[in-house]
Amino acid sequence: MRKTNQYFLIGFLISVSITFCGSAMSQDTDYYKVVNQFIDCIKNDSIEKIAENTIYPLSRETPLPDIKSKEDFQNRYHEVFDDSLVKLIINSDIKKDWSKMGYRGIMLLDGELWLDYDGDLEAVNYESKIEQQKRDSLLLIDKSKLYPGLQKFKEPVLYWATKKFRIRIDDMGDYNYRYASWSINKKQSDKPDLILMNGKIRFDGSGGNHDYIFKNGVYTYICRTIVVGEEGSLPYAFIILKNGKEILNEPAVKITGE
Repeated sequence: MRKTNQYFLIGFLISVSITFCGSAMSQDTDYYKVVNQFIDCIKNDSIEKIAENTIYPLSRETPLPDIKSKEDFQNRYHEVFDDSLVKLIINSDIKKDWSKMGYRGIMLLDGELWLDYDGDLEAVNYESKIEQQKRDSLLLIDKSKLYPGLQKFKEPVLYWATKKFRIRIDDMGDYNYRYASWSINKKQSDKPDLILMNGKIRFDGSGGNHDYIFKNGVYTYICRTIVVGEEGSLPYAFIILKNGKEILNEPAVKITGE
């Protein structure tokens, strides 16, 4: 199993949060019922039922496409829930391995999986070997279609489209990130209109929500990902600040297969 740097950081932040805030967290056991129901669904391979109780889109690591519908979920279920993850869930101890994390929902271990309080699947931060192999193949294709000056990076982070822009962020290593953007009518094989280096990642709590932040003079560019949020919240947003004041906030969608 491989996880991107962001999930190692998430696990660290979760551990710190639990250490310092554990005494303040609710010890209620009212969530045991929904967790047990979910575990039973996994144990019985009730794929259709799980699909019906999943919040979409279910994010997958770039360049894998997100899972956008019940049908898509059922087709890709065994890619996400491989034998290792299934065993992890089935053998989990509800009292020791599942935690109630405030408004964010219910967390398995260090954030490998999240449920909301209705028992709906919110996020799977685990990556199976099948998904890893698919990512590696897609990454080679992705690099071949990318502007030559951008082909050197450690990991792709995101490739989005908003109403006005195409936006790409890559991990350059050591938690430094590169931002490239094009007008919406261009492709990533074209020379970018703007390239920014030395971007940083900022986490919002322990749920996996995070921002990639880039500075350019008086402007700040923010790419926001909501992994675990309130019902109906959009998963991706592109924000621009000028002197700290918001001048643009557009929803974004993940681009795959270009």
